[in-house]
Amino acid sequence: MAKDKTMFVCSHCGYESAKWLGKCPSCGQWSTFKEIKVAADYGTAAAKQAALSVRQGKAGGVSDPRRNHPVKLHDISHEAEPRIDTHDEELNRVLGGGIVPGSIILLGGVPVILIGHINKEGTLAGPKILEHIVDTVIQFEGDQHYMYRILRSIKNRFGSTSELGIYEMGQEGLRQVSNPSELLLTEDHEGLSGIAISSAIEGVRPFLVETQALVSTAAYGTPQRSATGFDQRRLNMLLAVLEKRVGFKLIQKDVFLNIAGGLRVTDMAMDLSVIAAVLSSNVDTPIEAGWCMAGEVGLSGEVRPISRVEQRISEAEKLGFTHMIIPAYNLKSIDKKKHKIQLHPVRKVEEALRFLFG
Repeated sequence: MAKDKTMFVCSHCGYESAKWLGKCPSCGQWSTFKEIKVAADYGTAAAKQAALSVRQGKAGGVSDPRRNHPVKLHDISHEAEPRIDTHDEELNRVLGGGIVPGSIILLGGVPVILIGHINKEGTLAGPKILEHIVDTVIQFEGDQHYMYRILRSIKNRFGSTSELGIYEMGQEGLRQVSNPSELLLTEDHEGLSGIAISSAIEGVRPFLVETQALVSTAAYGTPQRSATGFDQRRLNMLLAVLEKRVGFKLIQKDVFLNIAGGLRVTDMAMDLSVIAAVLSSNVDTPIEAGWCMAGEVGLSGEVRPISRVEQRISEAEKLGFTHMIIPAYNLKSIDKKKHKIQLHPVRKVEEALRFLFG
């Protein structure tokens, strides 16, 4: 009695082969050959029927191509994804509103869904496939010398990666920080030079940040430039603007910059406070209490407009600040009647420095 035969049929075009092939020589598709067993008296008609069955998904488990049809763009559903409330406002904010059902989340640092180990470089240990297969990757940042932790989203298919949540470590564990501005501002800096307050935004959350600078005569031949929590290259650019456009010679001086609290800020509106803090330390003159600022500085020394200026002003006003320097362009979109804080619009860096130092 003759034994049954084995043949391979392309599920895309029906091409037959006596052995498995990685690429179909007929249609050029990869990994489309399916193995089927046929009787010894298998004929041409039966072969065509088997091939048709494979293409239609009856023998190979492939979906029926006859059911696939184009869909118009306006017929595609674009409803918001339902989300699960975690009852944690900070975690919900970072996730984009909550957990999307069916999603996989890698939480680096606290054991909630998937646990990823953080190495000494501050990245998730292990193969990168772990981060690729999940929908969301969030991790804690912070310093061992501070009691709070920052929750950032590195990858999020269902929300923004620019959001952050702030927690404080206490004796009973982590607790939410609803007003991070009070945590990031110190109360005893009055009368000290080299300190400027900026109204920054990370994601959609505004908060006030204390910028600290120290300028001193270089002890060695090459002056040092150091920045903690701020982009080093942007600091060098702002120092060049301060020297070229304003006229302060800092080429022979060491400049150290620090964002108080160990916070890492990427908001361009921090530029004005960085320049103000550096100049305050250079001339050893403190900035008066009650002043804050926000503005991006261009290479020609102009103060460029910033986004969400209304939120920045409201946050500064809520914490008791009485004066705020903003770009002149943003003044057009502000309803002055809504705010009690006194606004000082500026177009160039020199104008901002006159308000601060006279």
